[in-house]
Amino acid sequence: MIRLHRSDDDGWFVETNRPDHNHLLSDNCGEKMQWNSHKKIDQATKDTVCYLRENNVSLSKVHCILGSMHKSGDRLPFTKKSLRTICQQIAFDQKDDDIKKTIDLFRSMRSTDLDFAFRFDLDPEGRIKNLIWTSRRSRQQYTCFGDVVVFDTSYTTNLYKMPFGLFVGVNNHFQTVIYAGILMSEETIEGFNWAYKEFVSLMGGKAPLTMLTNQCRAMEVAIGMTLPGTVHRWCKWHVFRKAKEELGGIFSKKTGFKDAFNNVVNEMLTIDEFEKAWGRLIEDFGLVENSFMIRAFEARHKWAKPYFKDKYCARMTSTQRVESANHMLKTYVPRNSSMNKFVSQCNKLLKDRNEAEDSEEHKNKQCNCKERGGWPIEKHARRIYTRAVMKHFKAELERGQNFNPPKELEARSLYELEHSYAHLRPSWARTTFRVRVEEGERFQCDCGLFGHFGIMCGHVIRLMIHLGLNQIPDFHIMKQWTKSVRDILGPNVEGPSDTEVSLPKSFRHNIMYVSALELVKMGDLAESRSAKVTQVTTRTTRTALEMVATATLGKQLLPSTLFAPDEGAAGHAVGEEQVAENMGAGAVDFADVMVPLEDGDSSSEAGYQAIDEHEDGDDEVVGPRRGFIGDGVRNLMQRQVRARLV
Repeated sequence: MIRLHRSDDDGWFVETNRPDHNHLLSDNCGEKMQWNSHKKIDQATKDTVCYLRENNVSLSKVHCILGSMHKSGDRLPFTKKSLRTICQQIAFDQKDDDIKKTIDLFRSMRSTDLDFAFRFDLDPEGRIKNLIWTSRRSRQQYTCFGDVVVFDTSYTTNLYKMPFGLFVGVNNHFQTVIYAGILMSEETIEGFNWAYKEFVSLMGGKAPLTMLTNQCRAMEVAIGMTLPGTVHRWCKWHVFRKAKEELGGIFSKKTGFKDAFNNVVNEMLTIDEFEKAWGRLIEDFGLVENSFMIRAFEARHKWAKPYFKDKYCARMTSTQRVESANHMLKTYVPRNSSMNKFVSQCNKLLKDRNEAEDSEEHKNKQCNCKERGGWPIEKHARRIYTRAVMKHFKAELERGQNFNPPKELEARSLYELEHSYAHLRPSWARTTFRVRVEEGERFQCDCGLFGHFGIMCGHVIRLMIHLGLNQIPDFHIMKQWTKSVRDILGPNVEGPSDTEVSLPKSFRHNIMYVSALELVKMGDLAESRSAKVTQVTTRTTRTALEMVATATLGKQLLPSTLFAPDEGAAGHAVGEEQVAENMGAGAVDFADVMVPLEDGDSSSEAGYQAIDEHEDGDDEVVGPRRGFIGDGVRNLMQRQVRARLV
């Protein structure tokens, strides 16, 4: 131990010197890492950790990534405990003044998207109780595809344990689109009433035709009160899950109940067929007195297929799209995130969905696949439908080929189609379908697929081909599934924003640091090379500083000035003349903007500073900004050094 004291002449002297250690020594590197001297993390590494944590990278993965950057985890100059402390500090900073940061984030989003909107509801104590937001793109998507909305609030990964709900739908590429996000303090009738009212208000007052939710009673009551004209349907998947939970061992493949239950739910087309099949099901498996089966049958109008045969649902029967969106959201949002962080990460999910939609739109416009042959009605469908919808149309077309030519029961108004292999079909499967034709262009089939999906079924397509129709009647073209659905929005006149792309300071620092190490390694190979590298780097540094000074004054150097001749000051003077010539009347001599530092100055900046002349005559010294040149300086230095060493 050494103890130092100050002297009267502002010097230092050794007051105590103990050559022996007052503690046991560390035996290995692992123990050495536990000293306080190894708990400090440099700013560049802190920035890297911050960026990784912002993208929901776990602490263990952050530690592994940093270990890879140092070639091995054993070479990290700090411990995992120190890294955990940094992550805790980052989380604390995000939580600090959370509401203000959230409002500021919304204002920032509003500045880039003038149609962005948000609403919030406060409790008596002035705290946010509910918060809903949407964007211009989401509003446009709702205008085109908002007839059917799926809503669910099963996601609660945030600091305040507030249920998070998503209003989602499906676009003309069968992709999930997000209309709005909402944070709620409690799932009550009052809360859902506020949510539905504000959602419809944000969407321009247009209520959805159909809404799919889980079996939450509060949602059901709120929809009846707030959206009386909207058809409310339960998620079919939740019905199956409840059946599995309530029935236990009966709901298994061994008993045969699961297959029979699926047939009743999915294959019965009319109300009479469903009720008769349900009666046989509960009798065959002894479930006549089962409380769950009784409750499910009483609420059959909320989930059974025959009751929604003519209700448009875009072929959605569950909240699976919300569940999928929640699953994707987990990859963006960390656990116990603050409100401002939650909203920020939700925007990343929204951007991801928008990019997927743009990609599919591009493929539909630019990748036109020409197929030979096919029925005329098929070619017409290919012209109007998107690629994804066309796959469903072709599937129905092929399905219709399994039926015999239609039989005319009533002249030009009623036809019957029978399956070609009716004798091979299961006993519960329907083999005959009737199609009624109204006004020569409206076709109504027993299966009710068009009313539910918006695309004609195979039976109707088979009949149209039989009747010689070459085009799909306008009545059966659902605008939502066509390529031109967005035409109602008008041309998109938005251009790219003129925002400057800036790299993080730590990233720029690391780039130049690695480049400098490469030059040092080249100089270490031999003494002659060391002198050459020193000479070249000195000259290149001067050129780089000239670039910094010129950029600071708002001027621009020609590429030729970046490569000054090798012969000392003369070459440097030529570069200055070229710059002055290209600057025109407003030329500035480098002697006016580049001045040497005084002797003994310990500044790490390499010997020059830029002078910014102000109108009041005061001179302000502006040092070159580290990382300002970036890749240009790095490539310049490497090229010049290699050229001189060859």
